[in-house]
Order: sequence, then C-alpha cells, then structure tokens
Amino acid sequence: MLHAGGTVGIAATPEDVVALATAQRINRLVLMPFWVDQLVAALPRGTRLAIEQIEVGGAFLPAPLHRLA
Repeated sequence: MLHAGGTVGIAATPEDVVALATAQRINRLVLMPFWVDQLVAALPRGTRLAIEQIEVGGAFLPAPLHRLA
C-alpha cells in the first residue's frame, strides 16, 4: 500500500478514526475486534465512510461484530 502512495493514519479514539477517515477518505482499516462496535457508535447518523476493507486481528471476532463491520 505505501509503495503505491498510501498513507498511514493513527487514531486514539473511535471519534478520531471517524474524523480521520472522513477527512482523508481512508478506504482500509486495520483494527482489533473490540473497536468495531465502538466505531459504529461513533459514526454520526447518516454518515457513510469510504471504507472498502476492514482487517480485524489480534483477537476472536464474534459474529455480531462481524455483521456490524
């Protein structure tokens, strides 16, 4: 990704992720499973991000969180 012009963004809170993803048109996320529902909760109603792919790792991803992603 980086060799093709990608950018790494680092955020500390779900709200920061939403702000960064909106401002920078981020289309790929790498995160831990417990962030999925927090990220959905941080989205303002009616907001759609340009996310095309979410890579989840580091822990088991329960089915309800998978559906949210």
